[in-house]
Amino acid sequence: MRRQTVQKTLFFSYFIPILITIIILSLLFFTYTSGVLRNSEEKNLADVTDKLVSLIDSQISRINNLSLNITNSALLKEQIRKYNRLMEEGYPPESREIYIVARDISNILSMIAGPIKAVPQINFIGPGELMIGTGTYNLIADLPPETAEALEGIDTNFGKRHFSKPLRDPHAEKALPLYKNQRYVSLFRTIFDDYKNEAIGIIEVKQFEETIFYGFSKTPQNFIVFDGDYNKLYPYTNNSARPYSEMLKAQPSEGIISFRNSESGAKEILSIVKCREINWTIINIAQEASLLRPVYKFLLIILISGIVMFFISISVARRLSSLITQSLQQLNGWISNLHWNNLSAETPADLKVLSPLAEFEEIHREFWKMNKKLAESMKLVVQERSLQENARMLALQAQMDPHFMYNMLTTISIMAEDGETDNIVETISRLTSIIRYTASRSRLSVHLEEEIEITRNYLECMKIRFGDDLLFDIDTDSSLCKLTVPKLIILPFVENSIKYATCREPPWKISIRVSERNKRWKILITDSGTGFSDEAFDKINEMISHCDENAQNQLNFHFGGLGIPNIYSRLKIYFNDDIEFRMYNSSGACILIGGPIEQPAV
Repeated sequence: MRRQTVQKTLFFSYFIPILITIIILSLLFFTYTSGVLRNSEEKNLADVTDKLVSLIDSQISRINNLSLNITNSALLKEQIRKYNRLMEEGYPPESREIYIVARDISNILSMIAGPIKAVPQINFIGPGELMIGTGTYNLIADLPPETAEALEGIDTNFGKRHFSKPLRDPHAEKALPLYKNQRYVSLFRTIFDDYKNEAIGIIEVKQFEETIFYGFSKTPQNFIVFDGDYNKLYPYTNNSARPYSEMLKAQPSEGIISFRNSESGAKEILSIVKCREINWTIINIAQEASLLRPVYKFLLIILISGIVMFFISISVARRLSSLITQSLQQLNGWISNLHWNNLSAETPADLKVLSPLAEFEEIHREFWKMNKKLAESMKLVVQERSLQENARMLALQAQMDPHFMYNMLTTISIMAEDGETDNIVETISRLTSIIRYTASRSRLSVHLEEEIEITRNYLECMKIRFGDDLLFDIDTDSSLCKLTVPKLIILPFVENSIKYATCREPPWKISIRVSERNKRWKILITDSGTGFSDEAFDKINEMISHCDENAQNQLNFHFGGLGIPNIYSRLKIYFNDDIEFRMYNSSGACILIGGPIEQPAV
């Protein structure tokens, strides 16, 4: 007996006109009412947020103006110069001279702040990890670690202001127990001499966090304040603000938006406003569910009535539609997870259970037949590509034929005439290892330490030939010793460096630097020669471009015996184009090659 068909499923899925009418009226009411409430709440959110931003801007402007008055005080600058001069002359902080100047600086800061004391603390930070303040505590005090950390972001070249995140002040807590666990926001600004060409210290103006964010504690809404890098400043709790921070980084615009919180799953309405006086962003959050709760209740009543009246019809329609949905979701899941490395040639044994409808069972069977054919075809393609890439690597490696061995034979002949027996033995030993390494065709890749060692042997041979006229330096990151790289990617460059470095007067310097950063390796080869000419650069770029355009036919490219396209091509084959390859001049020729530490899958 044939199972339920799609045609029958669609037939039983038709809703009774009364049910459709009820649903349409309910949706119209819900849409209209929710729209009115939403617009009203959005306006209220925007108004409240704007008022609070104005309060923050007012506080920031007051702190900023006070900071400017302090940094522009000529009398203060004169006393700071005295203080710095005494510190440079070696007077200890506890000396009478330092105490007098520190007292004068503290009095001047207190005078500028005025009798009202708009801020709880003003500090001058000078040399020696010390600061002179007025307010909650006075005179000289050690620089707290929190303040030292906040100072890392200050611009001492141009004197731009810098705000810290809310921090505690151990000196204030020690001076007054009332300030225990109190947090402050500090404004730092560099103070310059009268000619504004030399920084003579840093002024810190502190304000209570609860003063700056006073308006937030008076409103029932949920607020979050972010700094210019979208790190949470307020409230200082462990509650995660990551979803909002990521949203601001992706969409830093102001206004009212709908937002789905990825952590709580709740749908929210956000009012986003940026402060005018400081690069802070304020978010006012309202839960959409609580906003539309009356509408949801009314809608629930209508829906329950409809469900009671047409329970049987809806149940049948839901059951039949779920059959289609189940099959479609299963097929969609298979297609979404389809990837060349997880293709399967086996058809699931429970295919009839997964697809209870006859038409979908046939579609599923055809899908798995296609999957089986793809798996077989991909297996053949992978095998063919692996053989092809190995053949290309072997052919390109075989093309490398360093000519330095002919020069070394000439050098050995000269040493034999001079009777330098020990040097001949050492040179032949090193030359033998180099020839054995370069002539071997059994391996396409080697450990980086092997490539470095054979290069070192070559440079030692050249050292015997040129003596003290040749200087070389090899600096290798030990963590990269076992990194696998294509064979002969350093030696040809070093040989070329010696060739062109010797065009100048000795000594000739060769440097090799191997380093790792961000899970990528880099090799920098430099020499003290004449560098690359413009003609050489043009020819190199032309041939590398030609390699990229003709990736499958690179075996005939060669550049002046150097084999630059050869090395470039082998690196691209081995690392799947994820390579770094640069050549430039800087007191000689510089060659930089690099790639990922983890080799990409072929």
